[in-house]
Amino acid sequence: MGKALVRSFLAQSMRLTGILRSSETAAKNQLNILCYHRILPTAQKAAYFCPDLVVTPEAFHNHCQTLAEFYRVLPLAEAVATLQQEQGNETGSGNNGNAAADKPIVALTFDDGYVDNLKYAAPILAEFEQRATFFVVSGLMGTSTPPWYDLVARCVLDLAEREEGCLADGSPAELALGLSAVEVVEGAKAFSPELRKSLAERLCDRLDGAPQFADEDLVMNAQQLRELQKQGHEIGSHSVSHEILPLLSDQDLEEEIQLSKQQLEDGLQQPISSFCYPNGDFDDRCLEMVEKHGYDQAVTTRNGSNKAATAPFTLKRRFIHEERLADGQGRPSASLLRAQTSGLLDRLLRRGGQDA
Repeated sequence: MGKALVRSFLAQSMRLTGILRSSETAAKNQLNILCYHRILPTAQKAAYFCPDLVVTPEAFHNHCQTLAEFYRVLPLAEAVATLQQEQGNETGSGNNGNAAADKPIVALTFDDGYVDNLKYAAPILAEFEQRATFFVVSGLMGTSTPPWYDLVARCVLDLAEREEGCLADGSPAELALGLSAVEVVEGAKAFSPELRKSLAERLCDRLDGAPQFADEDLVMNAQQLRELQKQGHEIGSHSVSHEILPLLSDQDLEEEIQLSKQQLEDGLQQPISSFCYPNGDFDDRCLEMVEKHGYDQAVTTRNGSNKAATAPFTLKRRFIHEERLADGQGRPSASLLRAQTSGLLDRLLRRGGQDA
């Protein structure tokens, strides 16, 4: 509650002193990219193993409403191209009377490609005539298999309901001594693909079978992704299986990056030009592979804004955490969202994320 009150006070001060508006004026020379994951109702958010990754439809509606007033919301590829064009013409004829160009650009991105994005986010985006980019784990497209981290986390949660705990390798422990679902998933990110598969199998065996997942907890199929395309949204690649790319061999790394593009292009019959590194992890090999296989830009989870000259395969984003953008009463704060989007919160709170 204390932190929420401090943020609320900051929001009010930023708005009344004009600092917020000044920050948005400066943001006209930047590309700010927001990172969302899941959009789910309150009860489902509370049940998810990592609620920080979830924004409710009500909060997302407020976000889109606020951004519609103060920003131009574009899909990632179009946002990158627009910023480069406008910065290239900044000494020319100006915006030629285009009032929209007086607003800074923001790109909305959604990681993983869950069905809930289509069910809850897309109608809200349509209401405000906004378009976004959805990064899809292509190997799970249209399957009944959830992302590996959801499977592992769900198993840990289901075992906890049976008063059984888990250690990092999935072996049994007393419930009080076991790790949380988030801790098990975070630890598994350092595993090789083989060890991670073994972890999931061990957990499922303890439950006498893999848990069942609702449709909106799965990755969209090609028809659903085409529906998003028809609405003007961009589909991007989030690898084939959401492996931690720097841990892979050269051959496996290339397959995750190249095959994902191919699978999405075959299913959607449109070029795929944007890539998102799973978990934000990448190394020099990843950068080379993404460029080699014809992507035009790629996003990380590094916090910050991007200039027109920013390296296109290491674009920064700002993670959207619903509770941190709420006022003292827990309601979405337009001022906090604007400050987060423009980078003002980073400067005031001395967080990392300098403009690139």
